Amino acid sequence: MEGTTSRQGTDASPDPTAHAKTDADLQAPEVFAVQPGQATAVQVFAGLAGQVVAVRAFVRKTLADPHFKAAVEDVELLATELVTNSIRYSRSRDTGTVRVMIVTGETVRVEVQDDGSDTSVPTAGTAGPMDVTGRGLMLVEALSTSFGVRVEEHSTTTWFESTP
Repeated sequence: MEGTTSRQGTDASPDPTAHAKTDADLQAPEVFAVQPGQATAVQVFAGLAGQVVAVRAFVRKTLADPHFKAAVEDVELLATELVTNSIRYSRSRDTGTVRVMIVTGETVRVEVQDDGSDTSVPTAGTAGPMDVTGRGLMLVEALSTSFGVRVEEHSTTTWFESTP
């Protein structure tokens, strides 16, 4: 199933490349370009809850340029929300992987690709005041300039953009 939802309409980004699942690929980010105020970095993480700490470090390292100082905390929060959802609700849980791509320039775009789900598509929920979960995508919607979901046969990519 292929589809996109976005506050800005269709998702015009290219489909992300397939990700490798070797231990070596899970260790270090792959940085494609780094210039003042611009970077594109990709890292693959194991589908384990403990990896959320590594995602935070990856975001901070990628956005270390002073140009992104105002945005780094929100981007870190939103990226970890998307990764947490991927680990909790997709086939990436326990034995799969989650691929995080950060593209910077005028905006910061974060894409989180997981192994997809048999039962659900990420949507912003309506958590009650006593609910422990259900606020992640509400935060993404509130703090980003745009966000969306791209569902493919064997993966789901959830993304957001933020302006530094």
